[in-house]
Amino acid sequence: MAPTFYHYQPVPMEEKWQERECCGRRRLLAITGVLLLLAVTVVLSILLIIYASRANSRACTDGLRAQAECNNITHSLQRQLIRAQDHLRQAEAKADTCNRTVVTLRESLEKKVSRTRELQERIAELE
Repeated sequence: MAPTFYHYQPVPMEEKWQERECCGRRRLLAITGVLLLLAVTVVLSILLIIYASRANSRACTDGLRAQAECNNITHSLQRQLIRAQDHLRQAEAKADTCNRTVVTLRESLEKKVSRTRELQERIAELE
């Protein structure tokens, strides 16, 4: 048999109800927080699934493939442009060399013509 000398201090009912209300609010707040965290997790998971499905869609992969192809073509065209510019520089250098040669030859020709005239005048004087 249980001993009969247990004595509890009487607690007013108002204090018990206040304790229950306080604990109930805490419990309600904890449950609300957990549910809110669960809802955020579900929403983020759904958004991640939508993003992954769009990122792996056919249109997206086709777009990436087209972008890579455009990049390849662009690089090819840039290489062709660089080669054409190099050839142009070489042609300009050759043209410059030719122009200098022409100037030199003209000067040389003028000297020869002048020398020939001098010689002809001298021959004319001697005759």
